[in-house]
Amino acid sequence: MSVLKKILKIGLGIVAVFVLLLIIGLSVDTDSADTGMNNINVVDDSNTKNDANEVVAQGKYAVGDRVIVGEVAYTITEVDIDNDDPAWIDLGVEFENLGSDTRKYYDPDNNVKLISEKGQTYEPLNGYTTWERGLDELRPEIPMEVYLVFEVPRGQKYYAEVGDSFWDDGKRIDIGMVPE
Repeated sequence: MSVLKKILKIGLGIVAVFVLLLIIGLSVDTDSADTGMNNINVVDDSNTKNDANEVVAQGKYAVGDRVIVGEVAYTITEVDIDNDDPAWIDLGVEFENLGSDTRKYYDPDNNVKLISEKGQTYEPLNGYTTWERGLDELRPEIPMEVYLVFEVPRGQKYYAEVGDSFWDDGKRIDIGMVPE
């Protein structure tokens, strides 16, 4: 019986540590970190862009806007929708590491997803991601272009949600309507 109590205590200890780390992770404000990007302009809700395509809006971004989440800048450079049913959406996404260290094993499949207007989540199709350089690292200040493919139902509006890590909420970029 004492072995069972020890296992239970260890298990509860692990759960307590995990909960503590979760609380600490949620309380860290990664958006306020100084990334050296002091020339970002705040724009109104019309999503107009400045010459450098850098936009900070109140959660409303459009294709072509540079969206900064944590230490990564995202730009949706291209949206292609095929005529099949269900639709395939090809997204051209540029990633740029704004930090000072290389991000090892950076996987864009885990950092970009589509959200429908109904709140359904779609992840990129496995095996269809195309890296510009074929690397799994994101070096500082060297943009990389990736093409991600999503299979989605027609007749809905979609948003690309981009994030920097498991801990952040991400930001949404309006992709537009996929017609019936």
